[in-house]
Amino acid sequence: MAIEHGLKNMTLRQLWELFPIVLTPHQAQWKKWAEEERVSLYRLLSGISPLTVTHIGSTAIEGIHAKPIIDLLVEITVNHDWENVRTRMESAGYICMSASIGRMSFNKGYTPDGYADRVFHIHVRACGDNDEIYFRDYLRSHPETAREYEMLKLSLLPKYKNDRDAYTAAKSDFVTRITSIAKNRNNNHANEPNITNGLTKMKKIIIIGCPGAGKSTFARKLSAKTGLPLHYLDMIWHLPDRTTLSREQFVTQIEKIMAGNEWIIDGNYLHTMPRRLECCDTVVFFDLPLAVCLAGAEERIGKSREDMPWTDDKLDAGFRQWIIDFPSQQLPVIRDLLSEHRQRLNIIVFHTRDEADAFIDSIH
Repeated sequence: MAIEHGLKNMTLRQLWELFPIVLTPHQAQWKKWAEEERVSLYRLLSGISPLTVTHIGSTAIEGIHAKPIIDLLVEITVNHDWENVRTRMESAGYICMSASIGRMSFNKGYTPDGYADRVFHIHVRACGDNDEIYFRDYLRSHPETAREYEMLKLSLLPKYKNDRDAYTAAKSDFVTRITSIAKNRNNNHANEPNITNGLTKMKKIIIIGCPGAGKSTFARKLSAKTGLPLHYLDMIWHLPDRTTLSREQFVTQIEKIMAGNEWIIDGNYLHTMPRRLECCDTVVFFDLPLAVCLAGAEERIGKSREDMPWTDDKLDAGFRQWIIDFPSQQLPVIRDLLSEHRQRLNIIVFHTRDEADAFIDSIH
C-alpha cells in the first residue's frame, strides 16, 4: 500500500512533525463517526463471536478537549484466529501498528500529507482487557474529574506537541489512578446482592436480544421463579387484527409499566430502549449466534405463543431478513447503549441457552 509504504520510510521525528498532537473542543460529529466505524467493523469482522466494539478515549467524553482521533476498542476471545483478524483489517485499509499476544493496534486516516478528515485508532484486545472503558465511564459520571483530565492534557500540549510518547507517559499516573478507582467502584457494585440467591436489587428487568434467541421463554421462567410481573412488548405493540398501536400509545403503555416498583419487560424496540435503560436496574442480554436465532424463529412457526397475539404459519421473509441484519444494524447500537450504562446497571449476558438455563436454576 503506497500510503503505508510512504509513512514507514519516515523517521519517528518526521512522523511526529507531520502528525502533531492537536486538542480541540468536543465535536458532536465524533459520536456519529464512531458509530459508523463501529458498524463497519462489525461487518468486517462478522462471524467472530463474541465480538464487542466500544467507543473509548476522550472523543467519547462530552465536554472536554480531545485529539480529533476516534479510538475504538475491539474485544475478541484470546483463542480466536488473530492472524485472520489482522488480515481482514489490513485488507480494509487499516495499518497494523503493533501486534503481540492478546493485543493488536491499527490506524486509519494517516497520509503522507498529514491527517485525513477522519482518523481512527483501533485497539484489538482479548475480552476483558478493557481498562479504557472503566476510565471513560468514570469521567463521564464525574465531570469534575473529566475537567481535571482536560486541564492536564492542555497543560502538557505546549511541551509535548511533537512527542506523542512523552505526552502519553506524562498522563499515565493520572489515568492509572482514576482507572484503579473506577475498577474498585465497579467491583463494589458487582458484589452488591441481587434476587433470592443474593440478588435483591433485581426488581426492574429488561430482556433484550435477537428474535429467536429464547428471550421470551427465559422471561417466563424468570417471572415464575421471582414472582415479578412479566410484560411482553410484542403483545403491547401488536393488536390481534395485525395492526399496531401508535408510537405515542406504545410509549404511554411502557411508561405506565415502568411506574411500578417491580417488572420484567421482554423485547427490543430500539426507539424505547434508552428510556427503559434509565428506569431498569438489570439488563439480560441474549447475545447468541445468528444461526441459533434463525433456527429459533423457525421452530416457533405454527405454535401458539403467549408473547404474540396471533400464530404465524410461516416465517415472514421481511422478518427473516430483519433477523439476518440484526448483528450489523441493531447490535452495535445496543452494545453502545449498554456501555453507557455499565457502571450503574447489573448487565447479564448469555451466549448460549444453556447459560440462561443455568442462571434460572441458580435462583432459589
